[in-house]
Amino acid sequence: MVKAGSESFELITSDDPAGEVLGLIAEVARGAPASLLVTGGSQAKLVYPRLFPAIASEPALSRLRLYVGDERVVPLGDPDSNTSMLDAIAGAPKGTGEILSPVRAFADELRTSAAQGEIPSEQALGEILVWWGLELLAAPRPRIVHLGLGPDGHVASIFPHPADLALATPECQVSLDATGLNHHLRLSVTMDYIDQADLVILGATGAPKGQVLKAVLEDPASYPAGHLQPKRLVVVVDREAQAAMA
Repeated sequence: MVKAGSESFELITSDDPAGEVLGLIAEVARGAPASLLVTGGSQAKLVYPRLFPAIASEPALSRLRLYVGDERVVPLGDPDSNTSMLDAIAGAPKGTGEILSPVRAFADELRTSAAQGEIPSEQALGEILVWWGLELLAAPRPRIVHLGLGPDGHVASIFPHPADLALATPECQVSLDATGLNHHLRLSVTMDYIDQADLVILGATGAPKGQVLKAVLEDPASYPAGHLQPKRLVVVVDREAQAAMA
């Protein structure tokens, strides 16, 4: 493991990036009531098959509460649903109902909209945001946010492109990427909420993500990942990503 630091973030290069992420989470949680905002995509598939069993067996993680950090506005069971993917990784009996998700809480409404071939109305989306914002505010501290790095430098569902639709509270937002690069209407925590976390972990593994991270570091103003400013930001990469950053 190689660790480097700067004024704005710590960089950890590891042969076991999933283990590094778990260690950081356990270090901050320390068995106290704590919250973790989980991500989707490749980071979820890499880390959570080890995280979910550890929550059940390790005292340092035993009181951790899980929250979905971003989600596509699709019904539960849709192949693009982060919540459904997380439940599948967690498996029975762990998972179902234990990861707080706005898609789970409003499953009936989203299923009805999908059946009618529509996206939810702005009023319905506003109700989701109000409920989710209150839940996020109530999330226990310390708060930990685990993020992946998108191919366009996005984090959570905060994109560098203009939005066709944008509604927001201080804690969460709903938007639609106008470029079409990122499909579906998206629900996401806001950058302000992320920056209030006690620890933000940004994972980037593989050469393509290393190339994206290099671009972010060279021109942070152009990418959402470059705008992260929490009290502690740790970037965890593997050897392939680190080599691509050279």
